[in-house]
Amino acid sequence: MSFEIFWYNTLVETPKDLLNKFLRSKNQTITYIDYDQKKDYTLTSQTLAKTIIHCANFLHKTLGLKKGDTVSYLFENCPEIIILNLACFFTGLRTCPLDSKRDTEDVATQKLKETKTKVLFFRKGGKIEELAKKTNQGLPNIKTFSIQNFEDFEIQIGKNENQEIINFFDPNSISLILYTSGTTGFPKGALLSFSSLYHGAKQVSHWFQITSDEKFYLVLPLHHINSTIFALSTLFSGGSLIIPSRYSKSRFFTDAAKYSTTASSIVSTINLDLLEEEENYNKVKDGLKFKRIQIGSAPVSPKHASEFVKKYGIRLIQGYGSTETSLRATGIPVDAPDKLYNYLLSKNSIGEELSQNKVFIVNQNNSVIKTANTEGEICIKGKNIMQGYLDRPDDSAKALKNGYFHSGDSGFFEEIDGKRFYFLKGRIKEIIIKGGINISPLFIEEKLRMHATWAKDVYVIGFPHYRFGEEIGAVFVPKDEKYNSDFTKTLQELKENKIPNLSPYETPKSAVIAFDGEIPKTSTGKIQRVNIKKDFEKKLLDSYRTIGQNQNYIFKIIWPDEQNLIEKSTQIHNSVFPKSLSVTPETLEHRATNGFVIGAFDKTNNLTGVLTGFFSSEQPLFEKNNWAEITGNGKFTTANSKGKIAILVSAASSNSQGKLENISMTSNKPQIDEKTIQEYINTQKDFIVKFHFAPKAGFKDGAKTTRIILNGNPQDLESLGTIIIFEYPLLTPSTNPTFTSNKIGIGLVEAAIKYAKDQKKEKVFALSRLGEAYKYIK
Repeated sequence: MSFEIFWYNTLVETPKDLLNKFLRSKNQTITYIDYDQKKDYTLTSQTLAKTIIHCANFLHKTLGLKKGDTVSYLFENCPEIIILNLACFFTGLRTCPLDSKRDTEDVATQKLKETKTKVLFFRKGGKIEELAKKTNQGLPNIKTFSIQNFEDFEIQIGKNENQEIINFFDPNSISLILYTSGTTGFPKGALLSFSSLYHGAKQVSHWFQITSDEKFYLVLPLHHINSTIFALSTLFSGGSLIIPSRYSKSRFFTDAAKYSTTASSIVSTINLDLLEEEENYNKVKDGLKFKRIQIGSAPVSPKHASEFVKKYGIRLIQGYGSTETSLRATGIPVDAPDKLYNYLLSKNSIGEELSQNKVFIVNQNNSVIKTANTEGEICIKGKNIMQGYLDRPDDSAKALKNGYFHSGDSGFFEEIDGKRFYFLKGRIKEIIIKGGINISPLFIEEKLRMHATWAKDVYVIGFPHYRFGEEIGAVFVPKDEKYNSDFTKTLQELKENKIPNLSPYETPKSAVIAFDGEIPKTSTGKIQRVNIKKDFEKKLLDSYRTIGQNQNYIFKIIWPDEQNLIEKSTQIHNSVFPKSLSVTPETLEHRATNGFVIGAFDKTNNLTGVLTGFFSSEQPLFEKNNWAEITGNGKFTTANSKGKIAILVSAASSNSQGKLENISMTSNKPQIDEKTIQEYINTQKDFIVKFHFAPKAGFKDGAKTTRIILNGNPQDLESLGTIIIFEYPLLTPSTNPTFTSNKIGIGLVEAAIKYAKDQKKEKVFALSRLGEAYKYIK
């Protein structure tokens, strides 16, 4: 396959050129998968071209918009976004996407004000419509259009086919205002011309080898630069798009196979998700057509990326860039030889500069560094760079100093086979990148200062998170020593996402106290934010993972990337359970990824006990009839984080009751029925039954038996293959689980109940067993 690189030294293609491409195409389509309506539909490129013209005429002729006016929209992923974008890009209008997940009312309102939005389109029904209406109340001059679906959109925009509308096109005028968080508080609107977007899209097409045969699977939000550019790259290359209304972990491989997708773009959190989707992958692997998947937009874990490539045989191609660079500035060569690809993957390279870019590493004096392996700031120059930030002349001048974009990221290059490959070292900027999303610490700080008036000040920083890369934490500086009750109240408000004008995604998930003298400052009194992060990120991480403590033990969440603790947890589990119920470190790692693993640490920080469980709905617990189906073969792949119940699966400690026997039962296995098992349970001779029946966590009552599954786990001979499901008392809004015992086993269950309550679950079940049934039932 060869690619002619002729376009990047030429003017951009005109709207007429692109629309004619769409009209002439024979196979180009956009397929939309509506998860809410449980249906899909497909638009041909001819319908796309005609609808773009209809929409452009509606905006200009019917609504009277003029060149330079702004159109905003608030949707989950849908074809309407692409049509609105191209109708505006082609006719001198600007678009401003609102974030349907993260934008609060005040953020959305501010964006509409700053961009002087004239028209707002939004999806009818649910939270999106509610946000749109609240936002519009303070801006009554904005015309709003509630869109039920694509058919409704077509009806509302009409069918004016006047081709002259595209004469308003100017490739260098602003086409897209895309807000990106920075360190100056409120998100900044990056100003991207059609020329910038076009060259950004075209160089991505060349780099990622997108052709007319492409079927690109667009799972990331279209209100971000990633999906915006990949959509344009694919369409301008004659390829087709498959657009689900939102990302779905469980449907990723299934839908990819169903629609024969050939490429996609993901972030690190999705990479981690998909490592747990091997079962779904195996069901459809023969139908998968993936050639490669792009990954970037947040720090990439080389470990997780390598695991993905090894497990699924699909190359992950890392790219680097930002909104300000129209997505990508560097990228790993798609067709790199295996030896080079594996090296770059293992070293976490962000690749070589793309065709529209010149990438520089500069020192603190803004001098270009010409020696390899020397760290400096990554700077980018090219036709894909933004024109600046909306109404932010100072920020614009700083970001575009000396004629190139200053990324704020630290990195270096390495010479390999005569080519420069770049590596990301860290961030000079103080933004927090959570799951590929830039979060402004100053914006969050301002909201917290307005709310937590008991604090003299507050500083927001990122702390490490195995899944998101970073999570958000807050360091509060109290005004005086009488802060305990106020801080406790604020902690509860953070847990419940009740800080005004902060979305749940932006709300800090951990908070600690620091006194004024503990905040690092320069000799002139300037706050040293980098040192705040250095001094407090470990405390925030520890606070985030700590569930609580009794007099003897502290109970913490164990993460899947903590290999030493995973291995120790495995040893503890296997020292207690019979060989037939043993686990491997890999299984425990899966449990920590999909569900939760709680560790009990003694006063010397030695791990002495472990409990595993996962969140789910009640349906599988009461409809599935064996342990493997309920637990996903012990890997918790059946977990549903949005479910309202917690299922506790195993608990063990280094001082548990002695290890059970490895017995053998063949012809002498007793014949049992549910009545026999229930009678045995009622005797309370079994130590596991007695353990669960005992009251815990401050409840008056202990657990009760809610289901018996005969032969639900045949390999568990001591339990005669029987599974017992215990249900603990209901977690109501007023429930306040406490630690009532200093024993490790009870403490682990009490920690799990408290964790379930903190995660807003309503019920706790134990998927348990009988410890000594074989001794009594003959």
